[in-house]
Amino acid sequence: MGCAETQPMNQRSVILPLAVLAAMAVAAPIQTSASASTVQSVQVGAAQSANGGVSGADAGAAKNKQAKKTKKAKKAKQAKQAKQAKQAKKCKKFKKFKKFKKCKRAKKSASVSKSKATAQVQPAAKSNASVPVAPGVAKSRPSQDAPGSSSAPLWVGDFEDGGFGQFKDTPWNNLPVAPQAASSPTRAGSFSGAYRITAGGQRSENVPSFRSLQEGDDLWFSFSTRLKDVPLNTSDWQVLAQWKNSGEGSPPLQIALENGDFTISGGWGWPGTDNPSTPKMSGRNLGAAANGQWDDWLIHIRFSSDPSKGTVDVWRNGSQLVSDWRPDGGTLYPDLTSYVKVGYYRSSAINVDSTVFQDQWKIGTTRSSVGA
Repeated sequence: MGCAETQPMNQRSVILPLAVLAAMAVAAPIQTSASASTVQSVQVGAAQSANGGVSGADAGAAKNKQAKKTKKAKKAKQAKQAKQAKQAKKCKKFKKFKKFKKCKRAKKSASVSKSKATAQVQPAAKSNASVPVAPGVAKSRPSQDAPGSSSAPLWVGDFEDGGFGQFKDTPWNNLPVAPQAASSPTRAGSFSGAYRITAGGQRSENVPSFRSLQEGDDLWFSFSTRLKDVPLNTSDWQVLAQWKNSGEGSPPLQIALENGDFTISGGWGWPGTDNPSTPKMSGRNLGAAANGQWDDWLIHIRFSSDPSKGTVDVWRNGSQLVSDWRPDGGTLYPDLTSYVKVGYYRSSAINVDSTVFQDQWKIGTTRSSVGA
């Protein structure tokens, strides 16, 4: 009898029914599809997150740009307001100025009207009497003061402080003796200035505390001089007053002594240095000098480097000696100012002690302002 063939148990256990295998085949694709869906969902979320980050950066940049634009507009507005405020302030000042000018014109008009009314009521003033004139010298122009001119002097040098407080400190002008205040002789008041030079000495002078003399100035000068032991029989130069140019050189104008006579002269230093190749020296004689007596001087000068405009008038002791003289070198040198020097200045070749007293110096814009 034959036997049926049998398989080992372990082999039978791995043989699955066909139905089970079919079910597993269907389940596997489903699981794979689920996994793919999960991955796709993650990717979409990441993409959305990335897009959201970019959108946020764009919004921040736009916000910053808007802030800058707002700030710029604010600054422009502030600048415009500042400009408007400045213009308003300037306009306000201009209005005040116009108001001031209008008021000033009104006052001037009222003053002129008042002056005209006064002139109509009051009798006309008598004209000045003619001034004696030296022979051969023409009479000067009328010396009445210009309307509205000042009647007070611009500077006074009368030595009444007992010293030289009315003058600048210029010690280089005192070689070898400094000027002194003298109680005698005096032309007026209690003191005069004594300018003494010893034998071989050269200068004893002062410079008034007064401004520079400039082109176009029209000024009057009055003063008194008295000589003591001054040599008159000499050709050596001696100077009592200077309208001195700035810098070096002889002045455009000076009051001097020449061979016993007073003179007014100048121009040797033109155009501002001594001994030029074309000197313009000129002068006028003012009569004989003498020791021991006071001489009162009145000098009117129009200052200009143009000889056709610079003029000089001179009175001595009330008599007019020079009228409308126009120095060849002008009363100023070209492009230079001048200043006043008073005292005594002479050649060092003179070997005697001498003194020049000066008193009652005044500078003004009119004849009456210097008391003449």
